[in-house]
Amino acid sequence: HGFSKRNAGFKLNYALQRASAFFGLCYCEIQRENILRGSQWCEKALAIDKHDPYSWNLLGTAYLDLFNRDNRREYLVKAETNLRKALELNPDAEFAHEAQTNLKQIREILPQLR
Repeated sequence: HGFSKRNAGFKLNYALQRASAFFGLCYCEIQRENILRGSQWCEKALAIDKHDPYSWNLLGTAYLDLFNRDNRREYLVKAETNLRKALELNPDAEFAHEAQTNLKQIREILPQLR
């Protein structure tokens, strides 16, 4: 079929390197307070590697920052979804305690918003 194990390995490495690069761009943009642009980079990273809990967590915290800035309910819903996904993938990560705290606060605030 034209593929070898070696070629498939190179493709996997290339995909993971791209996902890591997009994660890095996401982190940098969020640190520069370009949160919307950063969230787009995180979404590109997740399109490549859907099993990366760090990208899910970073995207969730980005949406929390957007909610705190713009006070829009949709950002809070997206933050909850992304943080929950990050915890599902790796409940023992170093960000897990903070993510659980954020989820608890989101669940308290969300019913009050329209």
